[in-house]
Amino acid sequence: MLGAIADLVTGADVLHGDLRTVLIITGVLVGPLCLDLASGRTTLDEDGITTRALFRTRHVPWADFRGVDVVKEQGRGYAEWIYVWTASGSRVKLKAPFKTGTRADAQFDDAYARLKSREREYFRHHWRRAEPDRAESDRAESERAPREQGG
Repeated sequence: MLGAIADLVTGADVLHGDLRTVLIITGVLVGPLCLDLASGRTTLDEDGITTRALFRTRHVPWADFRGVDVVKEQGRGYAEWIYVWTASGSRVKLKAPFKTGTRADAQFDDAYARLKSREREYFRHHWRRAEPDRAESDRAESERAPREQGG
């Protein structure tokens, strides 16, 4: 009984000369992950950022876009992925383009530069809008200070 359980856990029963069975099981387990990675696609257009994979599509409108980072993930090797920050503070991983130790997607640097430019544009616009509010509060405070001292 114990030997049968050990064979089941280790897969020894499958490995008794039937290579086709091993390949089929490997394909069933690993195939969808490879297809998901290979089907990755990202589009930057006037509406925002859309990233697609086999199992999921995510869309980030430009109004919700707040920033961009490149994250290096370690595993057996490494991969660099572009992540986008949203207004809610969540992070969205773009499925393509990406870099690995052996493969560099030609569009990676271009996509990152375009997103970084959008990020700078967002912050320039945001700070420009916030400055008048800050100036008004400084002016109101400076007008209130002499009255409080004199009164």
